[in-house]
Amino acid sequence: SDLQTAPTLSEVLPRYTDEQLARLIWYGVKHDGRSAIGMSSYTFWALGDQDLANVIAHLRQNQKAYPPRPRTLELTWRARFAMVTGTWSVAAERVDRSRPRLGNLAQKDRSERGRYIATVTCTECHGLDFTGSELEHAPSLARIAMYSREQFRHFMRTGEPIGGREIPSMRWVAETPFSDLEIDGMFDFLRAHHGIKS
Repeated sequence: SDLQTAPTLSEVLPRYTDEQLARLIWYGVKHDGRSAIGMSSYTFWALGDQDLANVIAHLRQNQKAYPPRPRTLELTWRARFAMVTGTWSVAAERVDRSRPRLGNLAQKDRSERGRYIATVTCTECHGLDFTGSELEHAPSLARIAMYSREQFRHFMRTGEPIGGREIPSMRWVAETPFSDLEIDGMFDFLRAHHGIKS
């Protein structure tokens, strides 16, 4: 890994109250007031109050499922260079509090729901504007927004892009039980966001 290895959740959860966990997830600030390093709070900022409460409850209920693992606390040259050049920074600095907390807004249609889901699941690697991240070696999501609806659904069910090549960093997609409505919402949102006409 190019960044430090995070502590196992079974180590972290007993040291945090629910309020402190919310601050860590939303703001990237640890219980001792220091910023977390490498945490994608800028992605989780969009989480609505109830969704965040559900995440915390899930973590508490399943904390024994996360046994401690050895940690690596050294940053590689690539990560150090990214911090020096400003392309990567501590978590608290990356949270844009002027952005809306999408999970607390009314979602009038499936595209707005799709925007919310894409924001909390895709922006960590593909950037807040979905145009990719050089640091993460992640492309613009305009690529998959150009898929047909069926091709997009296949991708979101299997993690396999057109052509069938394997993308190890996208394996999580196949393991995530997105509903048909959620997948269609992400597709509609990404096409509109990237100016792709139906």
